[in-house]
Amino acid sequence: MIGDFIFKDNKNPDWTYLKNKMTDFAKLNGENLIEVKTLGFGKKGNVFYLEGNLYYLENVKELVLNSNPEKCAIVILRDGMEAPLGTLSKINATINNTKFDNLKKTTYFMQYIDNCEQENDVLINDDLYKVKLNGKTKYFKAAKQTSGGYLGNSVQIGIGGVYFVEIDPILGKLLLNEVK
Repeated sequence: MIGDFIFKDNKNPDWTYLKNKMTDFAKLNGENLIEVKTLGFGKKGNVFYLEGNLYYLENVKELVLNSNPEKCAIVILRDGMEAPLGTLSKINATINNTKFDNLKKTTYFMQYIDNCEQENDVLINDDLYKVKLNGKTKYFKAAKQTSGGYLGNSVQIGIGGVYFVEIDPILGKLLLNEVK
């Protein structure tokens, strides 16, 4: 282990940007492995927060090659950047006739799939999505859509449906480990 680090960003919550920034930081310091201890959006008063260790391994390829293959699954997490008003709404799902109730930021829905090439039915509240895994686990975030504003002496609140968005598998695995 080379050292501990804390990475926080309050300007740009885009995962690709954050991942590239962390990778560049590790390379600049001569490391090739980041162990994540704590990660999340909206954690510890930051838009994005990551706490971890930096390592240098001689045989990184061996580490990747020796990792266990995983079964295909559909994983649904509650969006960590969801507005407080949205968190009051229930998000339920059905994945290929298996029901899951009341997704929270501290829980997740996971359904293993026998055939990694089949099209899967995912029902989020009242909206049906067709999900094809293409041989690998896919991760999604879901949140209630809300908006607000004010005009003169009145407050405007808008409540919409639930959005369901696929996320990067690395981010999905890291967020799933935070919830477990």
